[in-house]
Amino acid sequence: MKYWYLLLFSSCILSAQEFKEVEVMRYYYESKVLTDKSVGKIKDGTAVVDVLEDQSRFMDYASYERERWRLTKSENTSKEEIMQKVVSYVPVFNWFVMTDKDTNTFYDKIGRLHNYYKEDRNEIKWDIKASKLKWYDYDVQEATATYGGREWTVWFTQGIAGQVGPYKFNNLPGFVVKVWDTEGQYSFEFLNSQKIKVIWDVNEIGTYTESSKEKTKKAMSINANKTYLSDLEGTGITIDEKGQELFNKKKVNYINPIERDY
Repeated sequence: MKYWYLLLFSSCILSAQEFKEVEVMRYYYESKVLTDKSVGKIKDGTAVVDVLEDQSRFMDYASYERERWRLTKSENTSKEEIMQKVVSYVPVFNWFVMTDKDTNTFYDKIGRLHNYYKEDRNEIKWDIKASKLKWYDYDVQEATATYGGREWTVWFTQGIAGQVGPYKFNNLPGFVVKVWDTEGQYSFEFLNSQKIKVIWDVNEIGTYTESSKEKTKKAMSINANKTYLSDLEGTGITIDEKGQELFNKKKVNYINPIERDY
């Protein structure tokens, strides 16, 4: 439902603000995600892990660039440029994870709700294989786990410093270079890294509301059984008859969240 994303984002453009940049170590991952079950086509993109001292953030790269542009753009930006950016910054996924030494915090937009919940960083229990494999020039080990309604396989190495990985896969004894689910709907593979200055609060986490994991899953279930059209109620956005036909469909037939245990 790409057009749904374009409609909502173009209606939420704000004026430029001042945001402080900080230097982080950024790790880039190739992402491959089945975003729309009705189409069955894998969408390719890039995701990043930004590490700042004892904190890290995992998010879609296009999502970061979109939010950075939205926060720093000129007030005189033309409608043409706005639409050009809206079309060019289409993320593979919109959720993100903030991590400290003890906790993973999962942020997501569930319908019109901006929600997050916290979870122990060691919540995922891995079965680590003793044998070694090769990933390019690195010796890697394999680990498997069941989490979020998916069976995951991870390759990690001690040849790259840091306990770093995509999503919540940051509690292994090494650096995660590749991860995928058994159904081939989600995968992330390490590309490269660099030091770079970023806006740390690019996601404006103060606009999100904390909830329990249990309540979050309940909200996800309710949202999945709503239509896209229902999200427009009270927004002032109107669409024509053809658009109503397009958006008056239950989300459960399209969405494919990384956490589907609801």
